Amino acid sequence: YEVLGSVGKIWPQLTGETDKVRDILPRIVSKSAEPFTSVIGVPITPQAAIADDNDADVVIVCDIELPFRGSPEGRWTEEIAWARAALDRGALVCSTCSGSVLLAEAGLLDGCDAASHWSAAELFRDRYTAVRFRPDRILCDSGHGGRLLTAGGASSWQDLSLYLIGRYCGSAEAMRAAKIFLIGDRSGGQLPFAAMTRPRQHD
Repeated sequence: YEVLGSVGKIWPQLTGETDKVRDILPRIVSKSAEPFTSVIGVPITPQAAIADDNDADVVIVCDIELPFRGSPEGRWTEEIAWARAALDRGALVCSTCSGSVLLAEAGLLDGCDAASHWSAAELFRDRYTAVRFRPDRILCDSGHGGRLLTAGGASSWQDLSLYLIGRYCGSAEAMRAAKIFLIGDRSGGQLPFAAMTRPRQHD
């Protein structure tokens, strides 16, 4: 939220350089606009409910609780419908970390490559067999003419944000954001962490 909202604002304040770029106006939306607490205790106050948010150019499905407990079946029905509607109207739909599980549950990743957190590999292997899970990737073009993107582990939001800034505001502004927030190259991908998954237990 901070990185995307800083576009065109922070660099001029820090350097005095001015270069007009397109604004990015991030909003936090959820099933309900009611404040809630995340699973790790962070208070979150949405700015809108998904039912009232039908004009976003970009939708980012954030991560869900890991390790995932129980079956995803029947969960997120309203959120899935909202993400599908956004894709149908031409929006760019993205996920970070385990948020790709919601997109997989929606069937949007069938037949496509998809990145997610390395710990979701077993879930993808067992439940989403039509998805080509890519534990080595930080960012994945997951189809729909380049309008569906998935990003790997939790900190991959950094790579996604730089990609989005570059796509909508130009590479120079993406480079400025990388310099401001000290984010960028993760050339090793997330494959080194994928080996950390626990082996499957057999009777």
